[in-house]
Amino acid sequence: MSLKKCTRFIFLIFATILFGVSVLSPDDANASSTNDIFRSAYNIGRQKHILTNTNMTFKDFKAICKNSLFPSFLKQLKANPETTFQQYIAKDHYEVPIHRVGDHPQTISLKKANVTASQTDNSSTDQSNYQMKPGDILIIYGTSSFKEAKIFGHCAIAISSNDILHMPGMNLGTQQWTKKRFFDYYTGRGSYIEVYRMTSHPEYAKEAAQYAYNDMYKTNSPVYNLEPWLYQKEKSYCSKYVYLAYWFGAAHAALKRFITGFHYIMPHHLIYDFSSGYSPADIYKVTE
Repeated sequence: MSLKKCTRFIFLIFATILFGVSVLSPDDANASSTNDIFRSAYNIGRQKHILTNTNMTFKDFKAICKNSLFPSFLKQLKANPETTFQQYIAKDHYEVPIHRVGDHPQTISLKKANVTASQTDNSSTDQSNYQMKPGDILIIYGTSSFKEAKIFGHCAIAISSNDILHMPGMNLGTQQWTKKRFFDYYTGRGSYIEVYRMTSHPEYAKEAAQYAYNDMYKTNSPVYNLEPWLYQKEKSYCSKYVYLAYWFGAAHAALKRFITGFHYIMPHHLIYDFSSGYSPADIYKVTE
């Protein structure tokens, strides 16, 4: 050890013993600072009654922030230097599902969720299997929900009892997956799926599904792009895709309109982008 390093080492020891202080390296100081930011954000989420010990422990929240949210936040600071981390995470509902008054989602296993209409009696009153309907909105949450799309969470729209349309990421465009393929891929490893259904206006759900399939898949499938021009159909991403399926396919009244059109639709905030009286209800939570 060099004389300089040895002297510094001895100083750190004496500082700790004599003064009872903890001398942090730059990396340690940065880690301590970000942990404080994460803890503060978590506490505010608790104060708003959005976060609870049940839907998000601080351990899981910290992991999401460290691995996904905070790195992305730092990147977007170049374009929006005035944005705080608190504002950034609040826009995505702190990465937990939105529950409206009266929502009581039923937790079901992946096996139960993958049961198809042909495998069960349609007249059955058993609600333990997920009978997917056109227009159902599927939103992915959890510690592993940060996948190809490079935004937090992911969402899709059902177009039949067995088929789903979604935009999974760059250079992939719109894809049609079976329910089983989608659920197998997006559950497990810390992720789960919330199923939202427009129960108050089922006709709008069918119309949105038909429009997504006929116009936004078969005829004018958009390319994947994270540009913020919301009402431009040629470029889209997962949550914008679902929003536009309802906006153009069903009724403008069902959704909030963003006047300038310069707006991002975040997967975990999508349900809040529906107008009052039209909000889809959270009916199922699908876990591995």
